[in-house]
Amino acid sequence: MFSIQQRFLGTNLRILPVHNNADAVKLMLTIAKVTSKPHNESVRERLLQAKTHIVENSPVWKTLDEIKL
Repeated sequence: MFSIQQRFLGTNLRILPVHNNADAVKLMLTIAKVTSKPHNESVRERLLQAKTHIVENSPVWKTLDEIKL
């Protein structure tokens, strides 16, 4: 379970999928806002809560845990 979490949840995203230039700019602004000092702690906490919620409630994670992966 730990290796799967590390592989998919603990990596840096190197490619950002966007559909057009406007999406690319919007994404860059979002990244800049999220990584700025006043916002990064609250965003980090919300992302951690979301990740925890997904892992705890996902049938896929439960199945992987049951088969000891």
